[in-house]
Amino acid sequence: MQIRTQRHTRSGRPRLAVVLVTSVGVAACASPSWDRAWPEARPLGRGLESVRAPTSPEAVVRHHSTPANPQGELRLRDALAMALERNPDLEAFSWAVRAREARTLQAGLRPNPEVSLEVENFAGSGPTRSFDASETTLALAQLIETAGKRRARQRIAESEQRLAGWDYEAARVDVFSRVTRAFVAVLATQEQLDLAGELLDVAREALRTVETRLREGAASPVERARAAVALSAARVEREQRQADLDKARTELASFWGGPKPVFEAVAGDLFDAPTPPPLSSLARSLERSPALARWREELAQRESRITLADAERIPDVTLGAGIRHLAQGSDDALIAVLRIPIPVFDQNQGERLATRFDLSRARSLERSARTRLRTALDTAHRELLAAHARVEALRDETLPAAEHAYQQTLRAYRRGLFRYLDVLDAQRTLFDIRANFITALQAYHTAVAAIEGLTGEPVQPTGDPASSRS
Repeated sequence: MQIRTQRHTRSGRPRLAVVLVTSVGVAACASPSWDRAWPEARPLGRGLESVRAPTSPEAVVRHHSTPANPQGELRLRDALAMALERNPDLEAFSWAVRAREARTLQAGLRPNPEVSLEVENFAGSGPTRSFDASETTLALAQLIETAGKRRARQRIAESEQRLAGWDYEAARVDVFSRVTRAFVAVLATQEQLDLAGELLDVAREALRTVETRLREGAASPVERARAAVALSAARVEREQRQADLDKARTELASFWGGPKPVFEAVAGDLFDAPTPPPLSSLARSLERSPALARWREELAQRESRITLADAERIPDVTLGAGIRHLAQGSDDALIAVLRIPIPVFDQNQGERLATRFDLSRARSLERSARTRLRTALDTAHRELLAAHARVEALRDETLPAAEHAYQQTLRAYRRGLFRYLDVLDAQRTLFDIRANFITALQAYHTAVAAIEGLTGEPVQPTGDPASSRS
């Protein structure tokens, strides 16, 4: 829609130019509100820097130019710091935030004015054959949005901007949790490899002992064969643990986009397994999680869409003015135009109804997400309690008893009181229990990391006033 406005006189052109320049200048001065979308970081990993896309898509993030490849001994905090600064998935979420910030800028812009030039009554027949009877109109038109449509669009864009920020925060917490689990996997596999190495050493020593007794006539060739089989099985076990460790190390390095890992080992206290907190305290933390916070923003956005749909039933107004020059007689005249659509058929009924359905759908999805998160938290807490119970039982009862039984059996065998088969059984039992102990510890710390990924807060052991993790 346009309003005609034309002026061939010298006084009219400057006025029109001033209006146009002013309109363009106001629009050009608008700029996005950077860094308002990022919510306050959840307590989990709050002290660590995380990747944020620059405010220019052409900017080069220099610290990404060289892949990370740490060497030496790697600690959990170092692994988390590298992952949060370099994780490609997390960086993609940060670009999504920047895109939403730019769209918020776009949503707040006014419609552009329109300039038109119309020439009528020429190239016809008779008096209109030339331009002598023509009419020339120079017009400037502006669409005026009514009912607060522009502000409603801004609120929707701002809400989507905050939603992108919450999605980024949820991704940051998820990266933190998954890196922790991958780190625990490497740490536990290192322990399993060390255990397999001990088992291999014991198997070698056992074979030497049997061979000595065989030469002395105190053992049979069958016992030597069994010892040789046990040694072969120990070698296979160690090779498998080494392969598992290589895989776990590669998976850990993938979180910061590193090439084949070259760090020598990871360092951490796998054997620290304090008493877990009650489910009630974790449930309170869940209410502050990014996964639920985003749904509160989602519902607000849906309500803003209803406001916009209701506003769009009211038609916009087009205002304009201009100058019309009549060649015949060389007269100039002002014109003014007011155009208002008549909302007889289209009152945006369908969209208004659809936005209300979308709000109801979002409420259902929010309830579903809340139920799903609570179920996941309950499951993870049960796994944590079960792992903690296994750790305590193995550490305090089963392991000491198995160690005592193995030493007693070995001493009795050397005195000729037991068969070598008894020694093998006691040995295998002891190492199986030690392996189960490491597995239980890994399950404990994995469950802790899973809970932290759900709540966005460090799991504080019972009785601890504050967590040592950042």
